[in-house]
Amino acid sequence: MSNIFKEGGTLNITNTGKDTYRASVDIPKDPTGRLGRECANEDCSPAYFKVLPGTGITENHALGYCPYCRTSAPPEQFSTDEQVQGAKDMVLREAMDGVHGMLKSALGLGQNGRKKIGGGFLSMKCPSNLLRGRMFGDRSRKKYGAT
Repeated sequence: MSNIFKEGGTLNITNTGKDTYRASVDIPKDPTGRLGRECANEDCSPAYFKVLPGTGITENHALGYCPYCRTSAPPEQFSTDEQVQGAKDMVLREAMDGVHGMLKSALGLGQNGRKKIGGGFLSMKCPSNLLRGRMFGDRSRKKYGAT
């Protein structure tokens, strides 16, 4: 049986064990090179801030700090909800592409996603592109650089 995820690619996917993978999603920067961040403390206001990567500590980033309330947490906990959802969408898109490939292989479908059976008496098509477009729209493509 083949794997759902192909190693490498735009998400730099690696197989880390049985049915376990690691993917890297680059969070886009604004025109000035800053990353949007959000405080992990629900009581913090305004909570949203931006950081310029590469201007602070470059090793052993054990904790990050909110500039408003000084909450400390691991840096990945300062991701915005939109960033997390965008990353999930991109990984889910890769998984759906993998499932589509597995289905095409298992059912013997051609490049166009179709297979004729019995001399053309019966035809089958796997419409995963239609489903994928309706599920995601252009949300993650526009904001997270997916192509």
